[in-house]
Amino acid sequence: MRGTDLDLKDLTNAELIRMCAENPSDRALWTEFCNRFDERIRLVVYRECQNKGLMANSKNAQQLAKDLVQDVYIKIVEKDCAALKNFVGASENSIFTYLGIISVNVVRNFATSRRAQRRPNIERSINDDLSGVKDNYWMLDPNANLNDAEERLALESLLKEIEEVLDDCAKGRDRDRNKKIFKLCVYQGYSAEEVMANFEFGLSSKRIGNLISVLKKCVRKKLLAKGFH
Repeated sequence: MRGTDLDLKDLTNAELIRMCAENPSDRALWTEFCNRFDERIRLVVYRECQNKGLMANSKNAQQLAKDLVQDVYIKIVEKDCAALKNFVGASENSIFTYLGIISVNVVRNFATSRRAQRRPNIERSINDDLSGVKDNYWMLDPNANLNDAEERLALESLLKEIEEVLDDCAKGRDRDRNKKIFKLCVYQGYSAEEVMANFEFGLSSKRIGNLISVLKKCVRKKLLAKGFH
């Protein structure tokens, strides 16, 4: 016998995880699971969504976060609760770290999938002249009305101006390299760490981050001078 609901509160975290894994249809056990760990899961999901720039669209941001929280729970219970059965904690609070890792990975996988849907083949693009139609493709808001001719023209005008001011900002013998790094980060959403790991530019993530910061400030300043707000 499992005992009363009051007894569930006396379970250690490790005991609760084991019982949830062994009794995936027990509503009372999962209610206790949510009481203990739901706040942690939601906090990590929301924070990672912010880190990945997924909260920019305030209209859908809250719903997206809720959907990703549900995805975390799906990940926890899939394959007969394999994630819980595989958990081995060194301390009573290890489960919070473990669930945090699962939550982060769910958000990162979603962000990677979304980014992949929005960009062309990277291997080809990195060797091409990253301009023109490709830039328009990357910069288009997937939630925008693509049938709006006026909006398209405004966007193309902005892209043209960015390309021109970027030429002024990215100077020197590494100009082409720096432009490519800028477009990977700004147009396609790569982090400095991802650029360092996936492309052979020979720069540390810190140097890439500093480069992007400098170029962003320069581009923004020149766009403002041209009347773009």
